Amino acid sequence: MPDRPTILIEGEEFPGWERLEVHHALEAAAGLLTFSGPDPEGWPEGGAQRVEVLLGEDRVFRGWIDQVDFGVDGTRSFSVRCRSLTADLIDSHMDFGDPLVPAEMFDQDVFTIAARCAAPFGVPVTHQLGTLRTQLRLSRFAVQPGETGFDAIERACRRTGVILTADYDGRLLLTLPGQDPNRSVLSTITGVTNSQLSVNHRERFGRYVVQGQGVGTDEEPGEVAFALTGVAVDLGVRVSRKSVQMVEGVASFSDCERRAQWEASLRLARSRRLQASVIGWRGHIRDQLWRPNAVLPVELPDLRVSEEMLLESVQLSFGSAGPIAQLGLVPPDSYSLQAQIAKSEAESELVANLEEAEVPE
Repeated sequence: MPDRPTILIEGEEFPGWERLEVHHALEAAAGLLTFSGPDPEGWPEGGAQRVEVLLGEDRVFRGWIDQVDFGVDGTRSFSVRCRSLTADLIDSHMDFGDPLVPAEMFDQDVFTIAARCAAPFGVPVTHQLGTLRTQLRLSRFAVQPGETGFDAIERACRRTGVILTADYDGRLLLTLPGQDPNRSVLSTITGVTNSQLSVNHRERFGRYVVQGQGVGTDEEPGEVAFALTGVAVDLGVRVSRKSVQMVEGVASFSDCERRAQWEASLRLARSRRLQASVIGWRGHIRDQLWRPNAVLPVELPDLRVSEEMLLESVQLSFGSAGPIAQLGLVPPDSYSLQAQIAKSEAESELVANLEEAEVPE
């Protein structure tokens, strides 16, 4: 029998479960855990409790119990639903009466903004931005009334092209595409039991229009600076399908153009998705856990797939059939342009700061 995962509730092992599922996705700010079994004796009492799932020495989930259901249908049973430690950040609103809440920040990198917005909720924040972190800056960022902590951080990440997710330790993770080191090959030889390729054009448009508002300058005063529009075209879709969106906050012409190009490329790439079921929770290279954000070689000739794909979602389950991983993959281009936007934003912000520094007082 393969290694059975261990569930810890407030640090104590809970053995009375029969089936569990852990779900993580690249664009989900909280991982999900469900587990169930017969009505257990000695269920720990109390309010929301901390829960962890371990496979050997590797943690695959850490968070809070959200909901417990007990039922009787011939036999007694229970089911438990949990979310990552980031749940409080997603649910709770920023309180301007709290001295930890930063109402306004100037010239800060996106990781610092995220860490300060998460601090009032006690949510740990980490990143995989490398040396690019110090360049991904916002000249001004203000928390808006009525925002949750997640809303504020997600807005900062969207403006800098950074992906916001949760890692297996329950922390909020700021990352860029393809940062997980797992490069295990996906094929029938390496454990793929079934797979499905889906091509869906429903979310694509022939024309993407992005509008925004800018700030007047000596060169572009008044109305000229405020009327900003960026346009991108997808030639594979009929022109009658149009998408119109607004850029948040103060924008530039290049902001609108990049956002339009991003929307077009993103939706084209995401129209093609692969689902694959694999035996086991680990890849065959160095026994690494399957995690979102890995770029994997895929060899599935029956589906005519022979290419690298980005692992976007992972569902790890354990039951009577043992450990199974359900993997969701998309073309790497689904997120690569987001990284290009981040780099472009950093370069333009850096140039603006240098030019400002050269202006004499």
